[in-house]
Amino acid sequence: MNTLGDDEDISTPVKNLKDNYIYPEWYNLKKFIFYKKIYKRLKILVEIHSKSSDYYSKLDKYIFGPAIIISCLSGIGSFLSTSEFVDNRTQNIFGISVGIMSSITALIQSVGSTCRFSAKEEAHRHAAEEYNKLSVKVKFEMEMPNEENFQDKLEEEILNVQNKCNYFSPQFIVDRYTKKKCTNKIIYIEDESDNDNITDV
Repeated sequence: MNTLGDDEDISTPVKNLKDNYIYPEWYNLKKFIFYKKIYKRLKILVEIHSKSSDYYSKLDKYIFGPAIIISCLSGIGSFLSTSEFVDNRTQNIFGISVGIMSSITALIQSVGSTCRFSAKEEAHRHAAEEYNKLSVKVKFEMEMPNEENFQDKLEEEILNVQNKCNYFSPQFIVDRYTKKKCTNKIIYIEDESDNDNITDV
């Protein structure tokens, strides 16, 4: 369902609409640069927490996937250990196998509960969603500012997101995006130096 409506629903622009948008007096270049830096930082945080959520989701599946399969096999073995269609020796084998598989299942579930992969996945996913919402707000405020004290509200919301996400992202994910950011800066500086050389010539 298209909640924005069809193209035919777009009304005719208001007459005498000016081309230039008049920014508020309190909006200056320093605020624009600050919002631009925050916007880039928020996009990086969205990527970091999104990748962290995917990472812990995979670990959670690696832990509880085998546990579910072993539990299913343990149930089958438990049924066969009491069945009259197999001899006593086979029943004993199935009984011992059920005990071993139950112990392995309990061990895997204990490891999963201790590591809390599902809780980490949920926390990072929620943080990525909140940072994405904040990036949208910052983008709107950069283009058409309407809140003079927006930076104060933004600081409070960022701190709230950080307080709710009590788990750190894996270091290799943080390093990946930090190195990518540094690489982009180096490329940007090299481009500027090339442009300066061209201008001097």
